[in-house]
Amino acid sequence: MCAPFLSFRSLTKHMESGRIIIADAAKDLDRILDAGADLYLQSIKTPGAPLIRAAFGFSLQPLQSSRVACLAELSCVATSTTKYADFPVLLGRDVVDAMRTFFVDSFQVQKGAPQKVADIANRSADSLDDSPHVTRAILSDMHPTVIALAWACTPQHDIFVSTRRRWLRETCFTAESKVENSQRLHQAMKEFLLLDLFLTICPKLKLLWEYRQWLCSSMCRWGLLIDNPEGVNEPTLHILRFEAQDDQLFFMAARNHPMNYNAWHYRRLRFRTLHTNTSKIRTRWDRTRVVIQMDSEKVIQFIREHNGDSSAASYLLFLLHEQEALDSKVDASFSEAELLVKDTHQAGTEPRRSHAEKASDTSEGGEGGRRMSDGFPVPRLAPALWKSLMATTQTEIRLHGEKGHECMWHLRLGLIQWACTRSPQYRLLSGWSAEDELRWVSTYVTLHLEDAADTLLSPLSELPNAWTESSGSAAWTSLNAARYGCQLTSILLRAPSCASLKAANGSAPL
Repeated sequence: MCAPFLSFRSLTKHMESGRIIIADAAKDLDRILDAGADLYLQSIKTPGAPLIRAAFGFSLQPLQSSRVACLAELSCVATSTTKYADFPVLLGRDVVDAMRTFFVDSFQVQKGAPQKVADIANRSADSLDDSPHVTRAILSDMHPTVIALAWACTPQHDIFVSTRRRWLRETCFTAESKVENSQRLHQAMKEFLLLDLFLTICPKLKLLWEYRQWLCSSMCRWGLLIDNPEGVNEPTLHILRFEAQDDQLFFMAARNHPMNYNAWHYRRLRFRTLHTNTSKIRTRWDRTRVVIQMDSEKVIQFIREHNGDSSAASYLLFLLHEQEALDSKVDASFSEAELLVKDTHQAGTEPRRSHAEKASDTSEGGEGGRRMSDGFPVPRLAPALWKSLMATTQTEIRLHGEKGHECMWHLRLGLIQWACTRSPQYRLLSGWSAEDELRWVSTYVTLHLEDAADTLLSPLSELPNAWTESSGSAAWTSLNAARYGCQLTSILLRAPSCASLKAANGSAPL
């Protein structure tokens, strides 16, 4: 009768020890997140301050000083003069084991199953993401700091995302919440830091990027991200500086996981959240134009390093369409101003002209449709961006032709298709015709194949793995060019007005 009693006491002591580990670790993690949020805010608010570069990992051995440790000296991070300041966080394995055991025990209690001493030996095979050990009922009674710790043990578990979002919405992003803006901003940055840590080890996890977009949208909706926070009494962040910090994490994820669709989709949504609006304030349009130019330059530089990333190439097309939509807004604004002035003159009165209406003396002309505002040209910027992207594709195809990457050809095809859909009044003016484009692509179709690897693509080849074994040869470029030529011809045939398409940069090849 004594053995089971002793075993039960041992089990109870083991459970209590695990809860102590969890409580200590939750306090350590919350303290680190508080310090990290302060560093993020300092970095974003201070021009020229280093960007914070978070990193997350698991320690194979128990940590000596704490359950969760920040390996950076916080005072050094705050005073760093480098471009980046590292913020690595390490979680002890004993915390993961304790959290796993806690959820298994809690699930057994919730289910009403009797505890068995023999189960202790089998718990090493359990994991937090083994359903159904983690349930909403268990999480409903846990403190938010403990939930954050549990999420850190298994960032890929989706139940923690919905729980954290619900808690953050109720405490910070509802009209009923009583928190001040400074507390709301600090808590939002803690959550961004938490996501930064998790995305360093799960760079493509969709649920993390979706939660990040919800957080960004909520901050924008509640006025925490604005164009110019100078002179504003409420705690806010400058949108462009916030994006610079956010880009540090984004490009890390894009480099660590090529063709990271979820990351690039987040970037699209972030752009539309922060920069696309129905406002008629010209200064916002001007800022968006600058953002598109800066963003395209960043992504073009990324593509030069990762010219096989189709997600990045697709994002460049997205920017082109956004620039065209912005150009259309500017044109519509000028047209409204023209009509207002015309109606006023007919009435025999002089209008009171606001800043947005001082474009009354406008006229069209120039490349891609150019209006004159108060004697100064206001060009449509989409054609200039288009030419830049055309030049990028041609350069990358020429420099890396042996790789035969498809995404550059797909990007170029999308650019040609965009040019063919433009209205006649905004036709692109250049000396590069559709015939020139077909002649250019034919040089890649007829590449002279001499390598043994290239001959593997011969129709007479009997090798069963000819296509895969020839990877990296010029034959792949020939194949992609031939396919591009066929698709290009199809586009031109469907758009008769493009027979004399002027598509590219100046009078010479791009």
